[in-house]
Amino acid sequence: MVYQIYNPTVVESTVVDTYNNPAGLTYVSNSSLEYWSNKYWAIMDGTAQGTVEGSAGQQIWLVTSEDCVTWTRAYQPFRDAEYCTNPVSGSALEWQPNLAVVGDELWCTWWGADAYVSKLSTVSGQWTNYRFEFIDDDQVFISETVTGAATGGRALRPTKDSISDWQPFFSQNPIILSSGVLVCPLTFYSEASLTAQTAALSTFTKTLKYNALITWDGTDWGVIYIDTSAFGDFVAWEPFVVEDGSTDNVYVYSRNLDARADDEDFLLVAESNDRGVTFGASVSTNMLVPSTRGFARKVSATRWLMTHVDHRQLSDGNPDTSVSGNRVNGAIFVSRRGGPDFVPGINFSGSAPSVNYPQFVIDPDGKMRINYTTGTGNGTRRALKLVTVDPIPSEGVLYVHPRSVNLYSDSITDPTLVNASPDYYSFNGQEQIRSTTELSASTGVSYAAWFRA
Repeated sequence: MVYQIYNPTVVESTVVDTYNNPAGLTYVSNSSLEYWSNKYWAIMDGTAQGTVEGSAGQQIWLVTSEDCVTWTRAYQPFRDAEYCTNPVSGSALEWQPNLAVVGDELWCTWWGADAYVSKLSTVSGQWTNYRFEFIDDDQVFISETVTGAATGGRALRPTKDSISDWQPFFSQNPIILSSGVLVCPLTFYSEASLTAQTAALSTFTKTLKYNALITWDGTDWGVIYIDTSAFGDFVAWEPFVVEDGSTDNVYVYSRNLDARADDEDFLLVAESNDRGVTFGASVSTNMLVPSTRGFARKVSATRWLMTHVDHRQLSDGNPDTSVSGNRVNGAIFVSRRGGPDFVPGINFSGSAPSVNYPQFVIDPDGKMRINYTTGTGNGTRRALKLVTVDPIPSEGVLYVHPRSVNLYSDSITDPTLVNASPDYYSFNGQEQIRSTTELSASTGVSYAAWFRA
């Protein structure tokens, strides 16, 4: 077998510069990106009044571009009557918009004082906002009444486990399964009920939580709850969905919000073998990633890519547990089936001081466009970046995906040179050889390897 070294061109640009933008935004976060109607749509929450998450005036903002070079001035698509038919006005703070192309329309799920889905039918038209309403824990509806009380005896919060204040918080892009069902990932959390499992967590972290999928079959809305209880009744957060279209398998990945968890348990997964109708209990993926939101898409018949933050490791191959929450080293993870077998590959964020919630689209030219926000930490300005990766891995090609973990390793350990006929190097763990000159996929090195089980 012949392998190629995956060596794409990676170019970064700025979408929203929070030191200089016409809308005066000083902090943006939680971005989402889609390509629809010959335009790129980048949406985020942001504020012109602060530099921390949840600052006063944090609202949803949108920019568009036809070439990923020049972007429009940021505007508020769901609050400004110029851009929507029924503006939402009751939410003091807004969070985490999530774009998806549904049929011929562009949709966005998001959270304000309540949970919303907004729809845009034409590129020159106006958005229509809809608010989610519930009866008990399994009947879901949407209404164009977006302020005030719920309609028709419904509630704005579902009732489950005798708790009636479950807040529906959307936090990742919806996807359409091969069955035609739209699934919208979200977390339900109680604003008052706390776990009794530990007293060592912040009040928000201790709130009871369920991850779930709100579904739409083209006519009716429903809800599927994802079991993460083996890891605690408060750990569920920021799920995302991956489907293996060649089988009946659908996977819901969940971020583990328990800061005390072992590093390999920060990303959980629940599997469905019936196209997303029912799911088993969540288990650990055993992937070394910090506790932060991930995202994945199928990019070819047998290849999935995931944007996540690769975990820093020490030179002896052990994880550096002191940085479990440190979002650096954004990487492109690769899988051949969409299941919990993603492996980290190339870095896309360079030495960015933070890599927050990366997502991506594949554009009509086959380029990978990654969006993420970055800044030096809470209390400083955070910008929206766009990374172009070209080409993406080709179908049917066997690749070596170089991992950029050495960017953050403490030291480099050389392998052992074994005198034999011919001589060979023996590698153990994170031992590495570094070239003294620049290598490329076409003018690099040839090598053979033997693996000892």
